[in-house]
Amino acid sequence: GYADVYGRVGSLLEVGTGFHPELTGRENIFLNGAILGMKRIEIDKKFDEIVAFAEVEKFIDTPVKHYSSGMHLRLAFAVAAHLQPDILLVDEVLAVGDADFQKKCLGKMGEVAKEGRTVLFVSHNMGIINQICPQTILLNKGLLATFDSSEKVVKEYLMHDGVHKSDIHIEPDSNKKIAFTRVWIADQNGKATSNFDVRRPFSIHTAFLVQQRTRGVDIAVRVRNSSGVIVFTSQLSSTVDDSEVDFHPGNYVSHVQIPAELLAPDSYSLMVAIHIPFVTILDRYDEILRFNIDETGSLMSKYRGGYGCILVRLSWDIERKN
Repeated sequence: GYADVYGRVGSLLEVGTGFHPELTGRENIFLNGAILGMKRIEIDKKFDEIVAFAEVEKFIDTPVKHYSSGMHLRLAFAVAAHLQPDILLVDEVLAVGDADFQKKCLGKMGEVAKEGRTVLFVSHNMGIINQICPQTILLNKGLLATFDSSEKVVKEYLMHDGVHKSDIHIEPDSNKKIAFTRVWIADQNGKATSNFDVRRPFSIHTAFLVQQRTRGVDIAVRVRNSSGVIVFTSQLSSTVDDSEVDFHPGNYVSHVQIPAELLAPDSYSLMVAIHIPFVTILDRYDEILRFNIDETGSLMSKYRGGYGCILVRLSWDIERKN
């Protein structure tokens, strides 16, 4: 495809893009500004603001090759947002930053948009898209599928090509130490399905192949609702009593039980991952399955105005005081 561009474009597509590793943070700010077509006097005016936003004052004269990925991101985003491009392109690179800085970046993108400039934010984080983007474009195999309000597009994306899929078989990647071979969701009778009674429990199952002996592996599932909000994440840890368990070559199956009346009636998507915590992701699939929780007379069915994300049975007490 192609794009007609009207104005100066700033982009943040990958950590460190446009940075020279041998140059200091200070020098890279001026280099990035020059690439964007800024004059030195314009960069000088914004310099202190950029450094303060990035929170790298102590390291501004240190070569960026010594920066962590988080520091790279801080400085790169600060430069891209403060040098006033007419169009700001931001990819999912924000996931590298810590939670506080992500909030700071989202706030800055909102400010840029309010100033009348264009922000094009590319992400699979449906919650953030709903939060900051009034309109969303959905692409499918490089072609425009939908262009509408974010709420409508997010729901279409989460349900696209997966409404009735409840069991997926996967050809394992021979280059991975551990790879998924199957993911399925089953009702209380063990039948694979994508529609569940809110009053009944169900279970999430994964099958995976260990191709090389691996230590300290966790298996995780994450569930998002139709608005893209993460409802919960759960994981099976292979660390027992501070000792990491070895996974020897072979086939394995994991199961996790979801209680009745936990998830509110809605449409959901499932992510599965196998990882070594804080080290590496061995295999992962986002939105691999979609499923529905149907209202059949739950605890909250008599109330109008929405359920929230979950239904919770809490302990209540009442006593007469006179």
